[in-house]
Amino acid sequence: MAKLIITILMLSLFTLAIRAQIPTGFKLMELPQPPIVRQQIESKHPGWTTSLEDVKFNLKSITVFDGNPKDLASLVPDKSIKGKTENYSVWSFDPKSKREIWIKCEFSSTTVSLAKSLSPGIKELRIYYNPNIMIDGNRQIEKVLFR
Repeated sequence: MAKLIITILMLSLFTLAIRAQIPTGFKLMELPQPPIVRQQIESKHPGWTTSLEDVKFNLKSITVFDGNPKDLASLVPDKSIKGKTENYSVWSFDPKSKREIWIKCEFSSTTVSLAKSLSPGIKELRIYYNPNIMIDGNRQIEKVLFR
């Protein structure tokens, strides 16, 4: 029971620390939890024993799109900030535009991704990274802010 209380307390403090670092006018985007994926072996391998391992999936990247990701119109950031305490990329949008802005979240060790359209009228999107931690060759995403 004490371990559970300590864990809840630590998560609460972590959440408060992240929220305290949000610039005025921005909101913290809630990112999806890694999906539960079931894999199966489709081919036969005579003489070999097959096995499936439990794999932990982590968010490895977020791609920003002009329209649905199936149209493959990914956007590069307008700028990237590499500071002493924060590293992030910035995408700026015309809030009056009728175009939909989408993001696609990709996860390590799977080809499964999750995509969604962002709220109409979005002006700016910031993706914050930890430059010291890599996940499948990508910098670990710390948070995503929008306004």
